Amino acid sequence: RKLFVKGLTKWEVLEGYDVAGSDLEAIADKKMAISQCYVNPSCQGFVWSEAQGQAYLKTDTQNRQVRKPDLKLSLYVRAFEAYDDHTASDNTLSTRVVSSSDEAKEACEKMARCQAFTVDSSKKTAVFYGKTAGSVRALTGHTLYRQLQADDVDPGTSPATLLGEQ
Repeated sequence: RKLFVKGLTKWEVLEGYDVAGSDLEAIADKKMAISQCYVNPSCQGFVWSEAQGQAYLKTDTQNRQVRKPDLKLSLYVRAFEAYDDHTASDNTLSTRVVSSSDEAKEACEKMARCQAFTVDSSKKTAVFYGKTAGSVRALTGHTLYRQLQADDVDPGTSPATLLGEQ
């Protein structure tokens, strides 16, 4: 995995991966795909085809598979930001025992609607959340891992501002 940062956006890039189906729309510009995916709450990521010069916005990125190497595909999913000594308080999806934050991240990526998780390192537990905008609070000993969400971006934010080009 690689990290791709463009303006306010941060993505994890899984080279060679595709997601069959779950298409929202096709866009022939990577910058436009980034901004459109961030402002559309249904968009969970996108597949970029270097060979086609085409992005495919996705409603779901869980069904990842390596395929079509000739198309030079890369799956872009929102990266998680870590906030030490914080948690969320709304939209709990589930709780489970984990051995590490990496295990919790993998579980969140496979869970429908998961956009954040908190790890309590002393108890080795993770709590998974849907939207967390407005529900973040301080809590010692917990680390909140959260994806930037559409609710975090002001409605009037231009694509150029979102992409750091203004």
